[in-house]
Amino acid sequence: MEALRQFPHLRRAMKISGRDYWLVVEASWGVRVRDVERAYARAEILQRHGYTALGLAMGRSITPKARQRARERGVLIALDGKLQGVEMLS
Repeated sequence: MEALRQFPHLRRAMKISGRDYWLVVEASWGVRVRDVERAYARAEILQRHGYTALGLAMGRSITPKARQRARERGVLIALDGKLQGVEMLS
């Protein structure tokens, strides 16, 4: 649990495709590559500590490069409250 205290943007387990995940959230008005990378890096730290964690970058818009990086890194995207990328978990 010590690792979890370092993440103020962490959301408790969310069930996606029948499996529980910890979501590490990076929120911004417009999602850019930097936001995706930060969500990915923080989720990776939790994974190294044995947690099933995913990065989630959320905002009102996203750049094309950020969308591509999210696909490459397995980071979920939420735009205007709509979750995207869940299909990659199946």
